Amino acid sequence: MATLGRTKRMLALIVAILFILSISIKVHNGIGFRSALIDTALSSLQVNYIGISTSVASNSELLLAKVIDAAILPILTLLLATLFLDVIHNLAIREHITRSVVHSMEKHSIIAPYNDTSNAIAKALAADGVKSVIIARSKSEAASARAAGFYSITGDIKEVDSFIAAGIEKCFCVVACSSSDMHNAMIALTAKEADQGALIISIVNNSEDSDKILLAGATRIIHPEEISGVELAEAINRKI
Repeated sequence: MATLGRTKRMLALIVAILFILSISIKVHNGIGFRSALIDTALSSLQVNYIGISTSVASNSELLLAKVIDAAILPILTLLLATLFLDVIHNLAIREHITRSVVHSMEKHSIIAPYNDTSNAIAKALAADGVKSVIIARSKSEAASARAAGFYSITGDIKEVDSFIAAGIEKCFCVVACSSSDMHNAMIALTAKEADQGALIISIVNNSEDSDKILLAGATRIIHPEEISGVELAEAINRKI
């Protein structure tokens, strides 16, 4: 997206330079500023205003101005195309597509949030043929999860709708793997509210928080101090 932003700025600058250059040439050749401005704007859209014909113009400078006008249109079109792509991105079309795909999934895992641990778990589950849907905390986090090859939606662990969008009613388990036990408890609580029958497996970073997370709604808890991501996924499978 940074590249797209630079492209838009460059195209806009080129259009502005050509626009000013065309007007300047016309004014220099005796055409009023207002007429030159309107003619350049309309000629850039291939609409003739003051009747300067590129085929019969005897003034080479005015002919050059018309050539410049003709060059503005394709550049302007390209600029509008990049702006359109930017609008598509801002409308989160990809997010909507992902949500549509997730809606048809079943027997998948829901993992929240996205971090190194959830990445390892999702990879290990994928090796066993289990798809995972990541509930990411931001668009950039969701993009990172998708770049790693996972289905990901942007959501709030405090919102039931996030888990419904992730397909909790048809998933086989929810995995809470935040580095914060408070967040894991919130994930368990919200997931339980979204689906009372959901199997919720939570990481517990501090043993003292085990009872709190179970009380929040977790079905199973795992202490990952000595467990790698792959072993953690295997442990999840054993718990199911």
